[in-house]
Amino acid sequence: MTIKRNRWHAARIAGLCFGALVVLLNLFPIFSAFDVYEYSNSDGTFQFREYPMKGTDLKMMEEQWKSFRDTTHQDTVLYRTFAIHPLYFWMWGSYIFNKRYRYPYLNPEVLQANEKKIPIHLYKPH
Repeated sequence: MTIKRNRWHAARIAGLCFGALVVLLNLFPIFSAFDVYEYSNSDGTFQFREYPMKGTDLKMMEEQWKSFRDTTHQDTVLYRTFAIHPLYFWMWGSYIFNKRYRYPYLNPEVLQANEKKIPIHLYKPH
């Protein structure tokens, strides 16, 4: 009886520690700052790379997209070309609350197949 109680107690402590780790990693999303996020329209004539550590952020991408859309009047849907990984529990908070994950997903392989010989509007930070 004591062994079962000790195992139950150890499992409960391990579960609480894991839960606390998930909550802490989602409250302070330190890993997402080092990622690069890429966006594109379906034919690849507009592409943007977001580098949060270098100062290119979602707001800058949206301004570039609005400018591109106003001048070309072409494809008006912007896609993210980076996948969501459900097993990355430390990213769950970002997946739920960050606006960058609300854009529809376009597989980069499909994007490469759709690209034509058109000049690409690619913003690269200095």
